[in-house]
Amino acid sequence: MPKNQNIELPLKLFIITLVAGLLLGGTYVLTKEPIAEQNRIAAEAARLEAFADATFEDIDAATLEEIQNTYDNVASVFSAFRDDTLSGYVVALTQKGYGGDITLTVGVDLEGIVTGVAVGSHQETAGLGAKAAEPEFRNRFVGKSTVKVVKGAGGDGEISALTGATITSKAVAGGVNEAIEIASALSQGE
Repeated sequence: MPKNQNIELPLKLFIITLVAGLLLGGTYVLTKEPIAEQNRIAAEAARLEAFADATFEDIDAATLEEIQNTYDNVASVFSAFRDDTLSGYVVALTQKGYGGDITLTVGVDLEGIVTGVAVGSHQETAGLGAKAAEPEFRNRFVGKSTVKVVKGAGGDGEISALTGATITSKAVAGGVNEAIEIASALSQGE
């Protein structure tokens, strides 16, 4: 191999890598803000789905940190206000489902009653666990103060599991129960 090729080939590879890196970095810079804005809009929509007709304020950072020390799957907690009156809390958290992480946003009023559940990203099986994101399943939690997943018809405080998706059903119920615990503790501290 001639001496020029010993230098030429690594130099070409370096230039190709440099250009690819610059293009990738430029794409990141250009898309960072629009992606953050879309995530903010989606989070706001999930909060409104979980606690309709409310406005939201972040809870203070120290309280959030305290909650996250106990519940490491909690991403955020918001106070929910209706007519400038504290009406409850909205908890955004992640649970382990059958196919991976399930992001949930759960609204709970000051009496510890679920006002709504929004299911965000998930990797649950289509036609089975993915049904957890459908209103028919999510609405089963509304009006409950604690939930337990059962196979078959659910009674008071019980949620009938999705057929073929008990793990997913239990993951969502676990997240809802955690949100109820968090909101109830915050309500008692108010």
